[in-house]
Amino acid sequence: MRRLLALLAVLTLLGGCGARGGGERSVLVLAASSLGRVFEDLAAAFEARHPGVAVAVSAAPTPELVAQVSAGAPADLIATADVESIEVLAAGGSLRDGWSVIARNRIVLVVPAANPDGIGGLADLAAADLVLGLGHEGVPVGRYAEAVLTAEGIDVPPTAVRLRSATDVVARVADGEVDVGIAYATDVRGVPAVASIVIAEAENIDIAYPMAVLAGTPSPALAAELFAFVASTEGRSILRAHGFLSP
Repeated sequence: MRRLLALLAVLTLLGGCGARGGGERSVLVLAASSLGRVFEDLAAAFEARHPGVAVAVSAAPTPELVAQVSAGAPADLIATADVESIEVLAAGGSLRDGWSVIARNRIVLVVPAANPDGIGGLADLAAADLVLGLGHEGVPVGRYAEAVLTAEGIDVPPTAVRLRSATDVVARVADGEVDVGIAYATDVRGVPAVASIVIAEAENIDIAYPMAVLAGTPSPALAAELFAFVASTEGRSILRAHGFLSP
């Protein structure tokens, strides 16, 4: 429900309505899809320590978040799944100050829980009869997957299924629509229908999640407080509980 309300707020502004009133004790976070669940917990913890404050979380693929900000969405903070996107926003004057990396991640191979194809590593993806699920070329998880495959000399098969986000990749593997996917390690947690196959660190890629307060925030002081909370010891503990790595 929290996420739905946040999306409605964004869509309302994009439809031509005005932004929130500056006196409201509310803050809206635009978060990359893979951060959606952890930011719900971060929001709840922040609200518990700030009575009367409401934190809304709108989770979507990073390119969609960038488009929302560029269109003037009434948001306060943004957390993306890549540094490139936050740098684009910074160059365009969309950030109030600078940005900081709040967490890191890794990609993994995602297979059905029983792993019927016996997939053990990247080399097994070359099998001609496997249906591979990847993020679209334009979303960070898709680019990360292609970078890892290219480094190992593995071509993306023409039969690969391109999906909107890492969470969609996991869902397609869970539903049996694809045989194996490449997604964030954190997205596999809590999904009993799938299992993850670790990609060796030497073959993997470092994934950073930057966060920033937006220049157009209607609530700059509150946004700065939430930013500080996410970067605090307690905030990082919540991120680690969801499987994210320290920044």
